[in-house]
Amino acid sequence: MNKYLNIILLFVLGMLTLHAQNISIRPNAEADTSSTSGTAYVSSLSDDTDTPLFSQLKEGEKGAVLAVHIGTDDSNVSARTIEPFNTRLQNEFPEQAFFSVSTSTESLSRLLNELAKDGFTHLLIQASFIVDDVEMSALRQEVNQLRSEFMDIRIGEPLLSSEDDCQTIVKAISHAYGTKNANLLLGEGTSLMTQAFNSPYTFIQYAISSPSMLKQLKGNWYVATLHGYPTLHNAIERMQADKQKRVNVITLLFADSSTIRNEVSETINQQLGAAGFKTSASLHSLGELPEVIDTFIQHARHAATHRSVSPVEEKFSKYILH
Repeated sequence: MNKYLNIILLFVLGMLTLHAQNISIRPNAEADTSSTSGTAYVSSLSDDTDTPLFSQLKEGEKGAVLAVHIGTDDSNVSARTIEPFNTRLQNEFPEQAFFSVSTSTESLSRLLNELAKDGFTHLLIQASFIVDDVEMSALRQEVNQLRSEFMDIRIGEPLLSSEDDCQTIVKAISHAYGTKNANLLLGEGTSLMTQAFNSPYTFIQYAISSPSMLKQLKGNWYVATLHGYPTLHNAIERMQADKQKRVNVITLLFADSSTIRNEVSETINQQLGAAGFKTSASLHSLGELPEVIDTFIQHARHAATHRSVSPVEEKFSKYILH
């Protein structure tokens, strides 16, 4: 029994460590800047609530807002997703300098170094990532390596960061792209088979599975990933158990690309088709949905005004913060 309790405790601490990486430090907080994990930058969790980022800038301090995208090789997709995202984010903070970076072609670290050299002291970073997985972890790591160059850096949460987020976005997806048959939400996932990185997709399935939620959606809903968990095989087994015949595949991507479209088409033909399903694909970018942009802006606004800390984080802070 003790063995299983230890495993559960280690999982909880691992998840809290990932969450704690997004907590910003204030200028007067004591920190060991030699660490790049992100957890060493917080001296007191309870001190960082309700702290405005830009409204109290002093003379000589400069604020900037940074949009981070994975990017796309399709200019038409960019015009319908990334450009509206950037416009909304810039309009939300009109008094601050605005920058945008695509991690597929540009270096975030290089841009952060340039901002530090140009005298920027307070940064708000909002990425157009769907879930908190490897891309978000890599972003935090890059930021933490240069955090000591700034007085304060805040990072907004990814799109699906709470049960409310999941339900709001899936309802919007259902209204725009759902069918009366089986609808499969397909994310990228990661081949790093760790519970921490793959649990966001499991959480999405949980968040949309309540009876009250299902009544608001068209058809039946399932979640799978191309490279992680839940696997497509898991979803196929569930759909077969539910005697589904037709499957509508909807990709969980902010801005799709030709590479992803080809991979999804191949997956549909090789796995879903081979399993006997009649398939269709809604290969739309989620960034085209107003509700998606609205949710990102809410997360950016929240990060700019305060950093909430849960009672669970406070309770376990002595184990994950040093």
